[in-house]
Amino acid sequence: EIAKLRQQQTKRESPRLEFVVTNMEKPMGFLILLNTVMILWRLEFESEEVKASFGLESENWPRLHSLFHICEYFFAIAFLIEIILRLYHFGLVFFKDWFN
Repeated sequence: EIAKLRQQQTKRESPRLEFVVTNMEKPMGFLILLNTVMILWRLEFESEEVKASFGLESENWPRLHSLFHICEYFFAIAFLIEIILRLYHFGLVFFKDWFN
């Protein structure tokens, strides 16, 4: 499908940009997996807070709120940069592929 999109590109092509867009599949996949791990870790953290609110024994993980907020911003910015690069490179043709 990406090959079809490349054929339909507008004149905004740049060899460097094409290299970046076509070679960011694996790094973005890694970021998605890392984001999933962070979400699961945050869920575990929040479950400890719920335990504590019920008066049950729970682990205390100080300073994790700020770490989770920093990670949220990092992943949001990384995914935003990815979508901007892809939209700039492919144009509106990007939306014709169902996997996007």
